[in-house]
Amino acid sequence: MKIKITYTAAEKALFERTRGELLQIVPDTRQHTSTTPAGVNVWYLSTCKKTRPVVK
Repeated sequence: MKIKITYTAAEKALFERTRGELLQIVPDTRQHTSTTPAGVNVWYLSTCKKTRPVVK
């Protein structure tokens, strides 16, 4: 599962509340954030892990 949320500085409080709720529902996840040149923040939540083949 992958979730992408975009928000602006004005929406930060609402985003933090939403992020907190998602992390309680799905605790074992990876998070990544970035900011676009226009100042829009992007937050990614992922439960998918890429499996790598084991070489013996």
